[in-house]
Amino acid sequence: MAVHLPRIEQVRMLNNRFQQCLPQELRDLAHITRLEENGTVLRVETSLNAVAARLRQLGPSLGTRLGLAPPPALKVAMRPAVTRPPLSCTQDLTVRTLQEFSDLAETLTPSPLQNAIHSLLRHRGLLQKDG
Repeated sequence: MAVHLPRIEQVRMLNNRFQQCLPQELRDLAHITRLEENGTVLRVETSLNAVAARLRQLGPSLGTRLGLAPPPALKVAMRPAVTRPPLSCTQDLTVRTLQEFSDLAETLTPSPLQNAIHSLLRHRGLLQKDG
């Protein structure tokens, strides 16, 4: 690992400068991941097509603004974004709502809706499981 540390530090420093060279709307949407072919190719990754297109347009000027001589070619790669499902912000059902569901289930004829309501009530511990 110690062998790779100088290269990792170089990419980290380049990425910091890269972020400063980007227009405000693109900052933190793309990152340098490595310097290839003895510093002649700069690999940049993003998860957004529009950002990738804009980076390709800015490529030559970004290499110059990074202060690398000679300016490296910019290769932009797409990387799928890792997204997490949103936290559930649903509220739990109130006692009154559960009672209304129970009353409704009593008035319904046997149907998928009645089965769903019974399942909900069983899940909440308000209805005993059928034999």
